[in-house]
Amino acid sequence: MSGRAAHSGLFALTALTTALTACGSGTPVARGYGSREVLPIRDSTFLFSDPEAQTIRFSIYSDGGSREATINLLGPDAGQPLVDAGADADAGPAVGSDPCDSVTPNNQILTLTDPQTGQQTILDGVVEVLECSSAGPTLVLLRVDASGALTLWSGPFAAVQQVPLSIVITNVLYGANHKGVVSAVVLGGLPAQPDAVGLFSIDLGSFAVTQLIPPTLGTAAWASGAAAGTSALSSGSLLSVPDAIEGLVFPVSAQYSYERTMTDGSMVMFAGTFPSGPASELALFGVPPSAIVDPTLVASRAGAAIATQEWQVEDSAGPQVTLFVWDDGHQQLISCPLPGPTNEEAVSSLDGTKILYGVPSIFGPTVGLQEPLALVSLPTGSPGDAGACTILAPTNVAAAGFSRDSSSVFWLIAPETGDATLWTAAADGTGARVIGQGAITQPRYTSGTELEFELGGDLVWVDTADRSSALHYIVEKVFGTAIDLQGSWVVIGHDFSTQDGTGTLSLVDRDAGTKHLISADVELYEEIPAAGAGDGLFVNSTADSGVPKSWQIAYLVRGRNPSPQDGIWLATIGESDLQ
Repeated sequence: MSGRAAHSGLFALTALTTALTACGSGTPVARGYGSREVLPIRDSTFLFSDPEAQTIRFSIYSDGGSREATINLLGPDAGQPLVDAGADADAGPAVGSDPCDSVTPNNQILTLTDPQTGQQTILDGVVEVLECSSAGPTLVLLRVDASGALTLWSGPFAAVQQVPLSIVITNVLYGANHKGVVSAVVLGGLPAQPDAVGLFSIDLGSFAVTQLIPPTLGTAAWASGAAAGTSALSSGSLLSVPDAIEGLVFPVSAQYSYERTMTDGSMVMFAGTFPSGPASELALFGVPPSAIVDPTLVASRAGAAIATQEWQVEDSAGPQVTLFVWDDGHQQLISCPLPGPTNEEAVSSLDGTKILYGVPSIFGPTVGLQEPLALVSLPTGSPGDAGACTILAPTNVAAAGFSRDSSSVFWLIAPETGDATLWTAAADGTGARVIGQGAITQPRYTSGTELEFELGGDLVWVDTADRSSALHYIVEKVFGTAIDLQGSWVVIGHDFSTQDGTGTLSLVDRDAGTKHLISADVELYEEIPAAGAGDGLFVNSTADSGVPKSWQIAYLVRGRNPSPQDGIWLATIGESDLQ
């Protein structure tokens, strides 16, 4: 999750809460696991936002707009609700705010204000701000001149100057930070040959230029698994199309993938450059003029899958869509014909050997998407193993994923009408079989071969190794999304009351069926990631060596009558509680 700075400007709690006066208000209520209130609030528009490490994020709707806020759980502002700058359209900039918070150009006009002197500077032709430092404050930005040429500028707010470069910039693609060295990756050419475009990196500190991909194609060959074209592999430039190239140049492992304009006028996707081997650049696939290349698949990867890149190529003159997966680690291209375009979500098995393409968001609709689900098995490096592609389902996929030991895969088919069908198979797609049918939602593997899901509003699990698929009930009338902790333990809302709009939040041992109260009268809840933790969604966390593990659960209490106990509470569950 991307980090967001918490800005100064405390919420006025009276603006966020209703009057908390009622008969019996303040009466202590039993809550478990060290629960403490971090913010009293009673607002029907309250929603948790995506959490960050040791930070609760939420929004409310007020004054005709949505207001975003954060509560830091660590540091000097711990426990203080802070409003994000600009979240409220009626709110002005906070006193002492970071000058780099408002350095986005509007129609190529950038207005800068020095927070110390109040001096205002207006710059025109600003395409993008590449870097901003509060010290000074100083900027590195990209401007376009009257001829349309892109130029680099740097310096204090009131005195930016053009930076002389050894190349002519065609496109700025993205920024990179490697071991503290901030650089911009750009397409560009030499002044004598500006149309011969290569890939370069510009150090935004020293402004030194490093060539990453030369304009002229060096030693080249068709990659293993590619359908070799009939024309000679000859090119004098990478493809440079303003506003269309950003998605077609990617870092892949230690190399890049990129599109070249060939000397015969055709276009070919390449990977390179390779420091050793018979070819410095490998041709992957041709791009017909009638084709649309979609490189925007978003994947959660592990292991070998990290060194992969994929594209969907949809050719209006062809019969189908093709998914191309480039395994840079094994230098192997896998082609996967699809019955239609798939959605942009993908996930790899935890061992990194398999990737599912077309995985719906777990927070998406319960009705299946009208796109196919494809399973790609990456090559193992063994002789003759070129990887494989299997279409698990052509349409109506509502959920899919791998088991935690990477041995199995599941997918849920949910048509617009009728029951959903839950499937499972070996991780390579073989041995597919139906687990069951019904009002099934939110399936996921928890531990081993245990597949957990909601069935008609109840939380249940089946052992996929048990061919009878016997159901094991955990709790009834669930709400929210189950938070799987460790082993058989899960945090889940249950016994939901449609009259009150709240239920009970408990720590449950799914094997034994025992429930341990966290709180009653809970409307919403979420897990708060630990400091330095990645996205652990539906993944069993393990303790650091010698350090006991703990989980923080934020939840919103809303009693039937207003009370000072209405608000955001925080429970902390330790490993010793999972006994």
